[in-house]
This record gives sequence, C-alpha cells and structure tokens, in this order.
Amino acid sequence: MASVNPSILSPVVIGESFTVTVNVEPDMFETISSVSGSLLGNPLEPGITVTSGTSSVTISGKHEFTFTDTFKYTEPGESDLTTTPTVVVSRGNVPPSKNLFELSQDQRKSETRTYNIIVNGSSTLTVTQEVLNPLEAMRSFMANYDYKGS
Repeated sequence: MASVNPSILSPVVIGESFTVTVNVEPDMFETISSVSGSLLGNPLEPGITVTSGTSSVTISGKHEFTFTDTFKYTEPGESDLTTTPTVVVSRGNVPPSKNLFELSQDQRKSETRTYNIIVNGSSTLTVTQEVLNPLEAMRSFMANYDYKGS
C-alpha cells in the first residue's frame, strides 16, 4: 500500500496562509496515476484548497473557521442600545466594516485537522495538520479589522 510524505504537516497559525505538497509514494508493486484529497470534519474551511495531481496533492489556503470565537457587531452608526447586535461564530464569518464591539475568544491552543488523501480513486490515506491559536493571532486580526464604530 502507498504511503504519504509528510503524514503530519507543519503546524500553521489560524489566519496565516500556507502551501504544502503531500507526495504519495507507491509500494514496490503499485503504480500511482492519480491523487486527490479533501479536508475532513467540521467546521468547513472554504479557504482551504486541495489540488489533485498524478503523484501528489498540494494543500493551500488559510484556516479561518477552526476555532469558535464569538463576535458581536452592529452596522456602522448603531450600537447595542439602538439595535439588536448580530452574533457570528468564527473569524471567517466576521464581515468587514462593522461596529465590532464584543469578542468571546476560543481559548483552545490548537486543533488538529485531518485530510483524506485518495490514491488511484480507491485507497485512502490520512494526513494531519495542527492549527495553532496563539493570542497574537487574534490580536493581529482585531488590530487589522476595518472597524466602523458609531
């Protein structure tokens, strides 16, 4: 049976772009003709792309939904005293240019995500990646947010 290299991807910080190639190495009696893959489990990460190849896949993008940070915001010029705030979970769901005023941060330090790597349309191998959640990542997200207060 084929194997993948690497089987454990380098850790990546939430919100930071990455690209990694996962090579599939055949055993001595196997010929590899196609390799595809997908991210497993929830939450979905629409910013992650797995590109198929003949002997490898390339995984790229950035994780934005892995942690369950909760944000509250209102439209610009409004506040929680003048309208009902909108609540969203995960930084990937925060729209730009809002009156963002409350954050309840997910305190987990990391989460392991798993990818299925499918060889020749039939054999399935797994690859894991640790997504890190350092406090600096949220500080940077908030510092760069296009805040439109009242």
